Amino acid sequence: MAWVAAKEKAYQENGWFTPEFIDLSVHNIATEFLNRENLLALVTAYKIPDVQQKPANVGIIMAGNIPLVGFHDFLCTFLSGHHQTIKLSSKDKVLLQYLVEWLWQKEPSLKREIRFEEMLKGCDAYIATGSNNSSRYFEYYFSRFPHIIRKNRTSAAIVTGNETPEQIAALADDVYLYFGLGCRMINREHYMTNGSLILRKNASLFSPVSVLNYDTYQDAVTLVNGLRNNESVQCIVGLDQLPFGSSQKPRLTDFADGTDTLQFLLSL
Repeated sequence: MAWVAAKEKAYQENGWFTPEFIDLSVHNIATEFLNRENLLALVTAYKIPDVQQKPANVGIIMAGNIPLVGFHDFLCTFLSGHHQTIKLSSKDKVLLQYLVEWLWQKEPSLKREIRFEEMLKGCDAYIATGSNNSSRYFEYYFSRFPHIIRKNRTSAAIVTGNETPEQIAALADDVYLYFGLGCRMINREHYMTNGSLILRKNASLFSPVSVLNYDTYQDAVTLVNGLRNNESVQCIVGLDQLPFGSSQKPRLTDFADGTDTLQFLLSL
């Protein structure tokens, strides 16, 4: 199956995965995660050995909210030299499978290191991403093993009113890309609308699709500290934090939930 056909199949199985958003995700993976200089710098910084003497089997439960959202976990495990058994999300079953099968064709020995299963059993460690509800099950089943368990997260933007038109335009990417389904998306009764979303004054960080919550603040330092200490916040955009428009363009060293996945894997 060619890549174009794989994209079409992914879109047919999940209407949120438009070809444009698949391309956007792949572009970021190619330019940030698979950039040669970035990879060499990472391998050097973490002193990753050429050969993993005692490879563990890492079970990975992947999310499926945006296309290839689990690729970073896949890549970190691959770089660490450990083997991985992957349970794909029912919402994103096509794209990573296609890429791994392409790798298998290029290097058949990788079939021993990368497997896909519906049930994860007998793994030495686990990385599981899901909702607050599913995380309770993950904690129960994986508590006896080294693990990383991720819950619901969202992101916030801080707007001062002094932003340039270009910054506001870039903020639109933080809000709209992937239909607002990513944990790095900006989501922050009376409401306003601009014809494409509802602006609702609400202090809750989480909002439904097509709704953007906002609130006012008095002290920027207090606001930033509060957001940094909130375990539901994945990233903060604006006011000397991440640049506007960058929340959906994570770097290779941007680890989900602030947990260093690679350090965890190298400690096994």
